[in-house]
This record gives sequence, C-alpha cells and structure tokens, in this order.
Amino acid sequence: MEIRKPRSQSTTSGTRKKPISKIAEKRVRRNKKRGILFLCLSIVLFVFVILLLRSEKFFIKNIDVSGARPEYNSSLKVHIEEYLDGSVLLVLPRRNIILFGEHHLREYLLTKNTYLESITFTRQGLDGLSVQAKERAPYFFVEQEGEEQNVFIDSYGVVYRDAAVILSTTTIRLKETSSAYGASTTGALPVGFSDQVGKPLPEVYFKNLIRAIELFKAKNFTIQGVTLRPYGDADIQITPEGGVLRINLYDDIDKTVATFSAARKIETLRSKLSERRSSLQYIDLRFGNKVFYMFTAEAI
Repeated sequence: MEIRKPRSQSTTSGTRKKPISKIAEKRVRRNKKRGILFLCLSIVLFVFVILLLRSEKFFIKNIDVSGARPEYNSSLKVHIEEYLDGSVLLVLPRRNIILFGEHHLREYLLTKNTYLESITFTRQGLDGLSVQAKERAPYFFVEQEGEEQNVFIDSYGVVYRDAAVILSTTTIRLKETSSAYGASTTGALPVGFSDQVGKPLPEVYFKNLIRAIELFKAKNFTIQGVTLRPYGDADIQITPEGGVLRINLYDDIDKTVATFSAARKIETLRSKLSERRSSLQYIDLRFGNKVFYMFTAEAI
C-alpha cells in the first residue's frame, strides 16, 4: 500500500495569498490613478468656472434706468453701479450676469431710496440691464418744523422722504402733534413720522384714516388738512361748510361718518350752527351716536 504525504497547509495558503495580493495591489494603483485624475479634472473645472465668472464678457456694462424723474434715474444708476462693484465670497464679482441676483439688488435699492414703490429688471443680452422704477405717489404731505427733508406718506401707509417731489392737488397736508400715535387699546405705538421713514404706519390706524377721508369725500366734502393727535385722535378740516371734525381712528369709522351725516340733516341744529360758526372750535364725533359742538369760551 502506497502512503502519500499530505500537502502542507502553509504551502497551500501561500500559493493562494500570492495572486490575491497582486490583484489588490493593481486595484489600489488603479484607484489612485483615478483619484489623481479626478482631482486634476476638478481643479481644471474649478479654475475654468472662476475664470468664466470673472470674465468681462459676462459683465453687466450697459444699464438703462427709466420710470422715475430724470434726476432720480441718474441717482438710481449710481446706486446700481455701487452695488454691482461689490463681490460675492470676496472674489466673485456681482457684475457677472450669472451671479446677478435681482432680489438682493431690489432690496438694496428700495432700502436706499424710500421714495420708490417698486422696481423691475429686464436683462438685455449678456451685458445689458434695463431697470424700470416706479415712484410712490404722495397721499399725505407731512408738515414738520426743523426737518431738512420733507416727509410723505403714500396710499399704502409707507412713510418716505423726498425733497423734490411735485405735490398734486389731491395731496393732503398732514400735521402731527407730539406723541401723535399715542396709546391705544392695542398697546403703545411708534411716535413721530421721522422714526417711521421706510416703514408702514400701523395698519388699523392708517386704514381708518384713509377710510374716513374717502367717506367724507363721498359726502362732497373737500379735505383741507388733517392733524394727528395723541391716543388715535385726528382733526379733519373740511369745506364747504368749514370746521374741524375730531374723530378717533380706532372707532368704527363708518358709524362715525353716518352719525355726522344724520346730525347735519337736522334743520334747527344747522340754523343755530350757522349763527355761531365763527366761534366753533371743532365738532366732536368720538362718542358713539352723539355729536358735540365745541365752541370758544367767549361764545359760551
């Protein structure tokens, strides 16, 4: 009987490890080459993108501004140039058409120029930008002493400055006393229009003011002016009858105007009022369905 010597385990293991080791080494070398190639391509692509973003071929060079008055169009163009001269991430120019962000530029211009109501942008080719601006229409002209610039309020209740605005015949002159907004049931409110520039007035307060003016106009009254007083009170000067109506801007304005209209229809009251109109200080409409006529002390 022939006895065969068993194969050594170490020999078997050695013959198996050797080809596996070579395959692994080849795989590592191949992965390294791929990694280096990918890194080189990434660097080349990154440099290409940077050069593309910094290329003047894609810079906004021609800016056309319209919609506002000539002097404001020129001022807006200067502000746009200032913004575009800045950079993104310190190295990328904002002037590049690819990086141009309408939203950020719009916010910048509206903040810097409070007389603007809206602004739109249209791209003109690779290097052109058309800008259409719309100015706020002044609903109120605020009379303030010691102010270098005039203060205006548009129909949305936004306070803004505009030293060269042309007032229309529909613009109402508005005066404010100290602490004009005063306090109300809704809590403390801002004081002074100068602190409100670029911001809207309290919504209920302003909407009721506009509502009161429109309702009195519908009754064929002409509004000569408005004086804002503390705690939400307002004096509205009207014609043709003449006189001042004192209301509260946190009341139900429709009921206030309806009460005044009903009082005007009483003939005996109208005749007595016409006799003493010269001594009338104001008509108080702040007490629900009651109307009080306030005269000077000498008249009483």
